[in-house]
Amino acid sequence: MKKLLAGLFLLGSMLAFAAGEQRVPIEKMELNQQTSLVYVQGQQTPFTGTVEKKYASGKLEATMEFKDGKLNGKTLVYNETGKLKTEENYIVEFETTFRNNVKEGVEKHYSPSGRVETEVLFKNNVANGIAKQYNAEGKLEYETMVVNGKREGLSKKYYPSGKLLSEITFKNDKEEGIMKAYFENGKLQLEIPYKNGQVD
Repeated sequence: MKKLLAGLFLLGSMLAFAAGEQRVPIEKMELNQQTSLVYVQGQQTPFTGTVEKKYASGKLEATMEFKDGKLNGKTLVYNETGKLKTEENYIVEFETTFRNNVKEGVEKHYSPSGRVETEVLFKNNVANGIAKQYNAEGKLEYETMVVNGKREGLSKKYYPSGKLLSEITFKNDKEEGIMKAYFENGKLQLEIPYKNGQVD
């Protein structure tokens, strides 16, 4: 019997310790102003877990779930009697990488379900590189080259199957040249000439 009680105590202690690792008082948290990410004071890795806020009485006022330094998941707010006042669910809508307060890297926008909808490459605070849009199944739907914030070069649209639907070249953010549309089997369906963004 003593061994069983000791085992249960040890298991309970381990579970409490594991749960305690992920629950951190709000007073121990800090926000990096450049990245807008939340960290536990003195740590280098963005915080994943639950932050707790308490009333002066010591009773729980709120819990907030974070993932990779961003509010992501449930936020529960309680009154002083312990009754739940509000419950909200936060999902990351977009994420951007900053270096020295300048957008640098891939900016991602997310759907309410957490699926990546768009990706845009930024260099020195301006969209520069390939921009991509994804459909509801997460497959590539559209991609275009962006230079200094404007579409420049070849843009492609895809069928849900992933096969090419159409392609057109952009010059200074306007269609230029022959737009080609394809059947899903890959055969050319039609060609439309464009000049300065207008059908020629």
